[in-house]
Amino acid sequence: MLNLSQVEAFVAVAEAGAFGAAASRLGLAQPTVSQQIGKLEETLGVTLFKRGRNNSPLTQHGFRLLPHARALLDSAKAFSKAARENCLRIGCSGNVASYIIAEDLKRFLDTEEPPAAWTIEAGQNPELGPKVARGILDIAVMEWAPADPGLQVRPWRTEALTLIAAGGSSLAKAGRIPPEELGTLDLIGGEAHSGTGTALRQALGRHADNLRVTCNLGSTEAVKDAVAAGLGASIVMERAVRSDLNSGRLAAIQIDGIRIEKPLYLAIPEEATSSTAARFADYLMATTVPADTGTSTPI
Repeated sequence: MLNLSQVEAFVAVAEAGAFGAAASRLGLAQPTVSQQIGKLEETLGVTLFKRGRNNSPLTQHGFRLLPHARALLDSAKAFSKAARENCLRIGCSGNVASYIIAEDLKRFLDTEEPPAAWTIEAGQNPELGPKVARGILDIAVMEWAPADPGLQVRPWRTEALTLIAAGGSSLAKAGRIPPEELGTLDLIGGEAHSGTGTALRQALGRHADNLRVTCNLGSTEAVKDAVAAGLGASIVMERAVRSDLNSGRLAAIQIDGIRIEKPLYLAIPEEATSSTAARFADYLMATTVPADTGTSTPI
């Protein structure tokens, strides 16, 4: 069993370059630091430092183990911090963070007594499941279902996607397009790994093979600006463009006979049965705001 004080001494000597400097940094006597390093080396069965009179550089083993030692100390700090605070750490894909989660979170916090502190971390979908599994996040709201072990994954809701074009463009004036003509459009892609491609393949079938994406931008906001400027069309979450459609800056284009929807998922640790994250997940599953009506509906 590793002793964190010994690991802390190892990192201090590695960063200070000498046992004496590390002892001063830690507020310990130099013999104490030497003893801690000796016990750690005995536990690991390797030599960590080349002892010298003025400095003690890392051995190859020490160099290889240093990043892991730092990660251990960071995890220990996070462990202690988690014990002291009641903070709901939410991970969301970019679209969910920007356009969906805030109102749901506010309603949930109004039911908590006392209200929990909270953070929202926006990230790409592939990053979120592993962070929940490792305890870095308490819950993730995602645009695809993660397969990481140790997670409860629940289908939550669906969001409508819409084809958009610049307001006043010929496509906007037509207002609709047959699916076989989608391949004639210059499409602008948005956030990577958003799950939109999967939704398009499911909705469009063989017509999805003809789609031509001319460029990919990092966010839906960037996509909206590019489409409004006349640089192309795009398929985005309908909720993200409501105000732009109402103002006429963008226009929604009906794809004949096809409705495109994207599912959203919740992921929490399997063991999180009575935590704030579990209560938040239960709240989201029990009450949601559908994409098309804006009213609260049980599911």
